Amino acid sequence: MNLDYFKRKSKSHILAKVDTLGMYDFYNSTIYLGSISPEHIEAISASATGPIKNQGGAGLSFDQYSLLSKIFPLVIHECTHFIDATSTLWGLGHLQKMSLAYTSSGLYGGKEEDFIFAKSFHTHVRSLRLPEYYTLVDSTIERVTQWRRPEITGGIVFSSDGRISDKPILFARFSSRDGAFLARSPISMVSLLEASAMAQEIFSKLSLIGRLDEDQRAIEAAVFSTKTIEYLYNHEITEYSVCVHLVGNHINCEDVAFSFYLTAALVRVALNFPHRAFDKVLESCDLEKLFWPVEQKFIKRLQDGLRIQDPCILFFILCHALAKDIDHSAGKVKEEIVNALSILGVEEVELRRWI
Repeated sequence: MNLDYFKRKSKSHILAKVDTLGMYDFYNSTIYLGSISPEHIEAISASATGPIKNQGGAGLSFDQYSLLSKIFPLVIHECTHFIDATSTLWGLGHLQKMSLAYTSSGLYGGKEEDFIFAKSFHTHVRSLRLPEYYTLVDSTIERVTQWRRPEITGGIVFSSDGRISDKPILFARFSSRDGAFLARSPISMVSLLEASAMAQEIFSKLSLIGRLDEDQRAIEAAVFSTKTIEYLYNHEITEYSVCVHLVGNHINCEDVAFSFYLTAALVRVALNFPHRAFDKVLESCDLEKLFWPVEQKFIKRLQDGLRIQDPCILFFILCHALAKDIDHSAGKVKEEIVNALSILGVEEVELRRWI
């Protein structure tokens, strides 16, 4: 494969601020692992016996851990992007747009009137991460880890030709504990996709750390915890971490791993929500009661989001429908999400039938 393509592509890489070691290209469903060298792969192949081969839980030496932790979490992160963009209901729609775009070319029998599909797909991919002007960041303030709960507001997206569209958007405003403005970020498709991939990366890393001996495990767990907190409280990249903040704050959860676990599950529901389920929520859910007290204008933004079947709007509503006192255990996640869906007017059996 021509690696120069990916070097050029990095300039327009929609996840460039956070996916610095690898890349998933939403234009053609390819993965680039720039930080992994052939030597890394050869080292794993040469060691693919004993503890490394047995992923079930056998111990790892620190050298084995160091090698695996450079590769597996990154691969899992990028592969999660691939799975979300190809095997969810949202991903199937993404693939359909991609197919129409590429087959609109005359090389594949396309005609001039089909070229609109190429433009439409380009606009679709670029909209996954909204332009910089939707995000406000105070880059002069020092990073702090004591934040207030994010404040959510609504707005309208500009269309690709610069006109005001009818597509709603939600923003999260982040402030420090003393009220100093940090950032205002949109809740975009990138927010959902990165939350999903980052969760799987974290679980992979924690699994590897769990296979170290006790002393090394304690040290690496502390180091990884510090890095994860630095990621979450970097106010310059909140568009990528906003979903975890929303979930963690809503259920008052200080367990970062569980917050990511629940967030990933909610994203999975949002990406696999069928058309009929969106219609059912719009028809059955009393949003004014669920979000009371809020202005009618904000409720209309949510209703408009459901009407155009926006996964970002759905994620926010679903998060808000969760009980705030849920049991912070992985085994209860499905039950809690089913309860939240019921509040929205959708039963599990209906979802299974519609999907």
